[in-house]
Amino acid sequence: MSLIARSVHLALTLVPLMPGLHSGFSIPTVPNGGNHTSAFTEAASTIQAHEACIDVSKALAAVGMRVLTDEAFLSNANSAFEEAKGARGDSTKRMIVQEDWKKRRVPTNLYD
Repeated sequence: MSLIARSVHLALTLVPLMPGLHSGFSIPTVPNGGNHTSAFTEAASTIQAHEACIDVSKALAAVGMRVLTDEAFLSNANSAFEEAKGARGDSTKRMIVQEDWKKRRVPTNLYD
């Protein structure tokens, strides 16, 4: 299995098991200039699009740092995730043990 295929498989495996984020943001474009059009390609090359990407990247990095450095924030995120799972009737058990989560690593057996 290729590295990309393993990464996608791992991401899809972990989505129901731990909090995740699939973010999106918009850039200025023309009417009917959505994703996968030549108009979007042109819009994506502008300074405004670059600045939007940098702003979102900084915000995502800040949230990631907070998850890694603020135990209360991490605990609140985990609690909210488990509460949402319960609300939708998802009984999927976490495969990642608490010690591995605290060490910020994924058990290697998930890659096999």
